[in-house]
Amino acid sequence: MPAGEHTLGRRETHRGRHGAHGEGGGRGREGREKRGRERRGPCFRQDFVVEYIGEYVRSSLAEQREQKYRKLGYGDDYIFRVDAEQLVDATCKGGVARFANHCCEPNCYTRIITAGGKPRIVLYSKRPIEPGEEITYNYNFDIDEDPTLRIPCRCGSKGCKGFLN
Repeated sequence: MPAGEHTLGRRETHRGRHGAHGEGGGRGREGREKRGRERRGPCFRQDFVVEYIGEYVRSSLAEQREQKYRKLGYGDDYIFRVDAEQLVDATCKGGVARFANHCCEPNCYTRIITAGGKPRIVLYSKRPIEPGEEITYNYNFDIDEDPTLRIPCRCGSKGCKGFLN
């Protein structure tokens, strides 16, 4: 991981069929449904790609919202941990970065930076990204000991680990 790359816990970002509402459509690697965010213009290594925008909430409210989203039948939630107590909920009030999908060999990585006195989640490119290429990053979920809770990975990369967690 590059210095400063953010590591996520299991409940700290998207679960389920992530990116189900994203742009793109069609089929991606290995026939996987391609519904994530795509790059519109060229991008070079270490370029800023996009900020993960949403509503900043505390852990207790994020847990309540997660339960509410489940009850309402949302297939995904887009909650991303910033620090020990603060999370960004992009489920209802989020930007396009929430549609970036997981990949075991991603073209981007996340970093928490401070801008305007506020911590912000940003995606940077790990390598050049071509226009139209899907934007991906490794969710780095904690490993679940219970195999029934494992989330299958469908990234299709050569180095796919088989599970997100």
